[in-house]
Amino acid sequence: MDQHDVTGAAQSQPERTLGSTSIGIDPQAGAGLAYLSIPIAWVIVPIIFYAAEKRNRFLRFHAAQALALSVAPAALALLLAVLAIVGTLILAALGLAAVNPTTGAVSPETAGAGAAVFGTLLVIAAILYGALTLVWFIVWIWGMVAGFTGQMTSFPVIGGIADRMVGSPLAL
Repeated sequence: MDQHDVTGAAQSQPERTLGSTSIGIDPQAGAGLAYLSIPIAWVIVPIIFYAAEKRNRFLRFHAAQALALSVAPAALALLLAVLAIVGTLILAALGLAAVNPTTGAVSPETAGAGAAVFGTLLVIAAILYGALTLVWFIVWIWGMVAGFTGQMTSFPVIGGIADRMVGSPLAL
């Protein structure tokens, strides 16, 4: 940001430097590219930047955070799949409990209630997944902007993971 002296002439602030990298890329460009590459190359670019960069904490941190951000949707999908399987097994067990052991008939009321519960849970899971996908998209854009503009931005949960991966305090 420019400041003006008494005469109105603009004075430039000294530019904040993020230092050099051991892989020869501008730290801001590398940090932004680590996020930008997620839809194209998933974890490949963040892994390369994280593993290859040895001295620039800014680039390593953003590469680690981009890596955690890229893995988050897969982990969420796996969690929801496990919950769906467990929920289906529970509902199946409840449905089997409604079978008359003598005749083998299932009570229509119980079968309908089980389907309604399953349908409701499925709708809730879809809404939750959609909302979390929107949050992920916003964080992804935020990460790109932070990386390209040289901001050290730590996101909740994944920022802590990235900080532990990099291993030193969040100072430049």
